[in-house]
Amino acid sequence: MNGLTMPYLALLLFGIAWMGGCGVTERGLPQNRDDYDQIIESVKRGTLVPDEAGVVALPDALMKATVTGEVYVTTTANGSTLILFPTWVGKGTNLDGYLYCSKSLAKGDTYEDGPYRIIRLRGPVVQGPPGSQPPGPVPRIIGRAIDENWHEVSSRWD
Repeated sequence: MNGLTMPYLALLLFGIAWMGGCGVTERGLPQNRDDYDQIIESVKRGTLVPDEAGVVALPDALMKATVTGEVYVTTTANGSTLILFPTWVGKGTNLDGYLYCSKSLAKGDTYEDGPYRIIRLRGPVVQGPPGSQPPGPVPRIIGRAIDENWHEVSSRWD
């Protein structure tokens, strides 16, 4: 191989290795789907219970399922349980993640804002001064629907 081809080959192999290990399956859900399923079932059974702000601190065996070691539970007006699995967290309320919906999202669960479909969810937030109230649900942009129960979500508001 000539000297110019070798760097391109190395870059190609790196890209293939990175994509294969980036943690996403063919359907778009994370490879640790078994952990997600276990968390969902535990929330449904009541063995993992959200606090008043909707935060569920995951047990040691499941902490690796999200970047925060927590999931965030919101209940909609139609009784659907929404569980946010953060995959990236920035400053403030900025995040990317997966949203599990126990039922299909109803029209009243979301609203349109320009080109975006928005849903209000509980999730990680940099807290205010000591003694301040925990924040309520924050608007999140609904991205690609993976299937009836799963959506990609993000928020980049600041």
